Amino acid sequence: MLLSLHSQSGSSFPLAIRRLGSSPMRTPFRSLLTSLALLFTAHLSCAHSEGLSLSGPERDKTEIVLIAAHHSVLFLHPGYTPAILRALLTKISPAAVCIEALPEDVFEWRKNDSLIPTWPQELYATMTWAKKREILVWGADWREPQKQEQSQSSKEKQSSVTTVGERLQKFKKFYRDLIIWEAEQAFGESKEDIESTHNLEALAKVESVITDAISPEERASYNLRDDRITQNILNVASKCPGMRIAVVFGAYHYLPQVRRLQKQPHIRVIATTEFFPLRNQEVGAEWHDGDTVLLLGVNLDSWQILGAPQSRNHQRSKSLLNKLSETYGPESPISQYYQAKWRLLFGDLAKAKEILEGVVRKGTQTTLPYYPDRRWSWPPFPDIELKAKFYLATIFDLENRHEEAVALYRQLLELKPQSKLTPQAWGGSYIDLRKYIESLIGDAYQGGLWEAFQADEALIPSPRVSR
Repeated sequence: MLLSLHSQSGSSFPLAIRRLGSSPMRTPFRSLLTSLALLFTAHLSCAHSEGLSLSGPERDKTEIVLIAAHHSVLFLHPGYTPAILRALLTKISPAAVCIEALPEDVFEWRKNDSLIPTWPQELYATMTWAKKREILVWGADWREPQKQEQSQSSKEKQSSVTTVGERLQKFKKFYRDLIIWEAEQAFGESKEDIESTHNLEALAKVESVITDAISPEERASYNLRDDRITQNILNVASKCPGMRIAVVFGAYHYLPQVRRLQKQPHIRVIATTEFFPLRNQEVGAEWHDGDTVLLLGVNLDSWQILGAPQSRNHQRSKSLLNKLSETYGPESPISQYYQAKWRLLFGDLAKAKEILEGVVRKGTQTTLPYYPDRRWSWPPFPDIELKAKFYLATIFDLENRHEEAVALYRQLLELKPQSKLTPQAWGGSYIDLRKYIESLIGDAYQGGLWEAFQADEALIPSPRVSR
């Protein structure tokens, strides 16, 4: 299969072998004044229109650039970081962005800046980029609500009918495969960097692997979803006639969307490879302070590493620690907290305890920059001081001082509002921190694989049980 995309000049080219670098939407036959007027009018249309038609020969085609994302890579792989994705968006220079999120979710995020999601990870990079430039982000995903509900109830049923031992054995295999894969990303050993991700062969492989693994019924459902995604993208295109739109979606959807969008008479699909390579200066300019917290969290504060800290590149951790100290100050609660987690990595309980006691004693409230996700913040409390209190309690447990640990666990259970104990997770689930912490009162924290298992169990309404 040889897929052709359109270059900015309108010609076709094989995506895998040709890269062009022309500037976006140059029209040499228009006067500068006319061009500016058209650009201004299109910008207003993109921001405020409720559904303009693209019909008419006088209208330029709307350009669409699809960006293939892997939902778990941006906080792991050094070749596909949030700053790299932002640098690509800057180079594309879109008037609007579509993301893999439901339209109603994006509406809620617009109302409350603190709800910028960090899972899937590409949403964080995309939305922070767009917010800085006051560019609208649109949710373009679609799902079948009934099937989503069936999937969730099925998971809950499965959890209730299996024993802890059976779930633990199943978890061990899942966890082993997970940390092997994550280590390949963290050390940059996989071809998940941004340029490799957009290689035509890689995209075709992603599509074929998933398609071959699902049933005909599921395939039909996937096709229906892609049809609806295309329609949602076209709805946004109707608001931005003659302009450029970036679409940030999971890599599986890249080729299905290209095929559908190329059939539209008023759309020109531009190959993402036109915008590579990205220079170091371009990437460096797109680093945000929050990136340091999130990337460091994945290395030192994620539920995945509780039993496998060796699955992270800790040379990178040390570099991020230094960057965090430069950004927030070495004595800030957030810098001190991650310094303590660094000490815990090497079993230095005494120094880690001293640091955490200092953070708790200050009694301040240091809110994490974004809504915490368990992939970079475990447990996903919103404040650094709460997290410090939790890990101080676990150190007491590891020192066989369980009564002191229990006193801190009980304080955490008294949190106001109680919603802090049930933070939302991606996909409609939540983290049941109440049952997780209650179990620690009778069953001391010991770290390692078991705690990774219990963190995974906390994702659904499943009680923690004694070993």
